[in-house]
Amino acid sequence: MDKTLLPSLLPIPTISTKEYIVGDPVEVYGLNFSHQLVQRRTEISGIAPLNCPESAIPAWRFINTEGYALLDTPKILSGVIIDPADSSVIALWIEINLGGINKGWLGLDYRYYVQPIIEALKIGEEVNTWSCGCVFEQLHLSRALDLGLPEHNATIINNIARNIGTGPQVVWVHEVFPQSPSGMEVGDFILEIDDEPVGRIADIRHLTSSEFTNAVILRNRETKDVVIRSEQMPSQGPRIVVCWAGAIIQQTPSFALERTGPEFALVSKKEGVENPQSLVYISTCLPGSPANGILGPTQWILQIEGWKVASLEDLLRIIEKLKGRDEKEYIRVKCIGQKGIVSTAGMKLNSAFWPAWVLKRRDGEWIRSELE
Repeated sequence: MDKTLLPSLLPIPTISTKEYIVGDPVEVYGLNFSHQLVQRRTEISGIAPLNCPESAIPAWRFINTEGYALLDTPKILSGVIIDPADSSVIALWIEINLGGINKGWLGLDYRYYVQPIIEALKIGEEVNTWSCGCVFEQLHLSRALDLGLPEHNATIINNIARNIGTGPQVVWVHEVFPQSPSGMEVGDFILEIDDEPVGRIADIRHLTSSEFTNAVILRNRETKDVVIRSEQMPSQGPRIVVCWAGAIIQQTPSFALERTGPEFALVSKKEGVENPQSLVYISTCLPGSPANGILGPTQWILQIEGWKVASLEDLLRIIEKLKGRDEKEYIRVKCIGQKGIVSTAGMKLNSAFWPAWVLKRRDGEWIRSELE
């Protein structure tokens, strides 16, 4: 962020370092649907996790994030939550897609979730984020006690809830993705992370900052010391995108593998897939193209004309081999879907109207190159 581009009379807001609780007064600033500035004094009415449900089409979704709910919130597109005492920024007020036409709004804590990204970008570093491949939820303390939560842990969690003005909740593993490196199991309670007690979703944010994290969990009524392993996530989207026969193809995004089941892992192994993350993924097929209606979006290409496709490099080599092929002939393409169903389809190419091309990101710009 270049501060010299801002007017000299415009003050640079500071970032709040306070811990806020339910009932604290705040102010919301934002633009309404007529793009007019709106200001409203209100208060924090809740501190709760926000996990977006899965959509029909695989896509990145909001998970493992805690947000502020506000009392009497204005109807605004987005904005910021300010501490009225010192005008410091508490959170971003953002809109979240909860699936379909359902929308949700929350205050995303700036210090917890946004500032680490900004600080890395300011010094020119990559934004390193780690994922353990789990979705965490909260369970009421009384229910957790019935499932074997020790009394001394219950006391600590109750104190955490009392300090922030919420009901006591225990953080547990609600979902484990198929490619999760964590070693966690559905139903595990997270009691401590790096010797710090866990009593709210914000406490697990430390899992995104390193590959290995020491934790204390409750599994099958037994307390265990474990090391949770996380996997580094790409700091940006795909750097290479290929269009072949009207199909937009990229390296497998993490959110697509999250939607696969055990059948996918079993079948892909039988097909000789060593690394599912390197497979090529069909994100969409352009209307009217040869691939439209033949290849399915959200599928992975395994073979083309019997040649194995294990990476984008394999795909580019095969496209080169197919140059000059009689376009009246059918090209045989073998794909695998999310549920492990393998299908083979025949497709005719059309280089005159649907030539292959590749987009590569270099030095912050997208460079397009024709492949035929």
